[in-house]
Amino acid sequence: MTSTVPQSTTQPAIAALEAFMAAINDNDMPRMLTVLSDDFHYEDAIMDLVFTRSEQFGEFQATWLGLLARWQWRFEHIAVGGYRAAATWVFTGLQRELPPPDQNYFTGEPTETEGGFPFVTNGISTFRFDTNWRLIEETDYWTGKWVAKP
Repeated sequence: MTSTVPQSTTQPAIAALEAFMAAINDNDMPRMLTVLSDDFHYEDAIMDLVFTRSEQFGEFQATWLGLLARWQWRFEHIAVGGYRAAATWVFTGLQRELPPPDQNYFTGEPTETEGGFPFVTNGISTFRFDTNWRLIEETDYWTGKWVAKP
């Protein structure tokens, strides 16, 4: 049996996810927080990170993105069902400097270019929205490695 999600749920979910992604790509944490509910729950399943408030997540994002340059996060596919969504994504950018070997996420031979070390990683995220289309939950699953780009 095939069912379709009414346009009334698909469009607001995609609009919320695109606003979230655009704010992160613009490094605009105040704007990103407007898309999140106050009790937003974030989990990075690979790194075993959990944040249970939007402010904690915003601080984490600001710190983490501060280590990078010229990043871009883009969705490849988005599936929506009611107030839930799943998306595959690609994240690219430059890491400003390599971490110590025991904390290095790179695979391959990182080659330094002007501004840092190019990388790419892929993942899947699941999302849940409240009735106002604010994100209340995100769980990320990714490779756990940033593949060095020559």
